[in-house]
Amino acid sequence: MCIITDCELAFHLPALRTYRHRILYAGNDLALSKRLRETLSDCRIVRAPGGSVARSFIKVINYSLLLFDHALPDMTGTELAEITRALPHREQTQIILIPASENEANIVKTVTRLLQAS
Repeated sequence: MCIITDCELAFHLPALRTYRHRILYAGNDLALSKRLRETLSDCRIVRAPGGSVARSFIKVINYSLLLFDHALPDMTGTELAEITRALPHREQTQIILIPASENEANIVKTVTRLLQAS
């Protein structure tokens, strides 16, 4: 038999960090992903290694911006953008398609500029 009297449980969760924006990057460029995280510290950067993983993320999580590499392992960035635009809740979400030759610094600068405007 167990009797509990005047018991108080002191349980405190650490404060969860809040982010101004959530960005999905579909691609395998780890350096770009790292640079985005470092530069955009007020943003949550989520990386998907391929189109099928990105599709599952896009269906259920809200993003301010979507970055798609042109060449993903299982589809092109253009195909992923078309699939994304077909979803009713993604018709207005900003999408940037990244060509293979694009400079990492230019991508970060473009993303920063877009997020400041929104």
